[in-house]
Amino acid sequence: MRGQLQQWLQSRRDDRPFFAYVHTMDPHDPYAPPEPYRSKFAPHLRTALDRLDTTLLDQAMAADPGLTAAAVSDDFEALYDGEIAYGDAQLGELVAELRRRHLYDNTLMVVLSDHGEEFLEHGTFGHGHSLYNELLRVPLVVKLPGPSRGGQVRAQPVQLIDFVPWLLGWLGLEASPKGDLLAVAGADGRRPLLALLRMDSNTMASVIYGNRHLVTPALLEPRGPHRLFDMRLDPGEHMNRAGDDPVTAGFLLGLLREQLTRLEEEPPAPTVAIDAELDARLRALGYGR
Repeated sequence: MRGQLQQWLQSRRDDRPFFAYVHTMDPHDPYAPPEPYRSKFAPHLRTALDRLDTTLLDQAMAADPGLTAAAVSDDFEALYDGEIAYGDAQLGELVAELRRRHLYDNTLMVVLSDHGEEFLEHGTFGHGHSLYNELLRVPLVVKLPGPSRGGQVRAQPVQLIDFVPWLLGWLGLEASPKGDLLAVAGADGRRPLLALLRMDSNTMASVIYGNRHLVTPALLEPRGPHRLFDMRLDPGEHMNRAGDDPVTAGFLLGLLREQLTRLEEEPPAPTVAIDAELDARLRALGYGR
């Protein structure tokens, strides 16, 4: 966060409002936190692996008969924790820089993530193949200008798709149909939260409503086998209750179909042309097609 953003802040010659977007790949595969974070969080690794590569994992386990997938998962988690700590420190440096330039108090800051990571909670590593809560529950931190609402915490989740309409409305650039994001986060949970997965050959959809979470392996025509979890009694989502509670499963499936149909009816996003440099940078991050 220091390099280019710091240089850009130094290059500003006036007091006009600005927008800065910082995209960091930490924490992310490969898990390679710099020192001192690697030594602090992962001082005694069983393996030198830092990538979620099945071939490399198989080779490491073949070379060390005593090595287990659980031990490798522990290594990955330790490295992941180191990357989280590194990212937190970098964010702290950004805050300090904004304070030093007397910009912090009057700046709206948002910190969020696109997904979490799996570490064998459901038998796999990484992301892009499921919609369990270890993938869906990500941080969302909002710092408003001035002392407004400082220190408030909301346990009720919202959707990432809620954020941009709220931000535009808050800035007065566009009316927000979503209302106050912080008020939504403080609601009673009686609002369906939709998640979709389209990655390579994987397609999946899920809906959270209150304490219930339904996951189904199709998008436009949700079909079985469905998985239904009671997140209050089973926060790790290991007990599929779809067969025991078909009424709730059917109700949530109806909510999911309603949400998906509404999305299909919305007009497509406009096509935007990007230059070759931006295209290359996006492809390097894994977003090209």
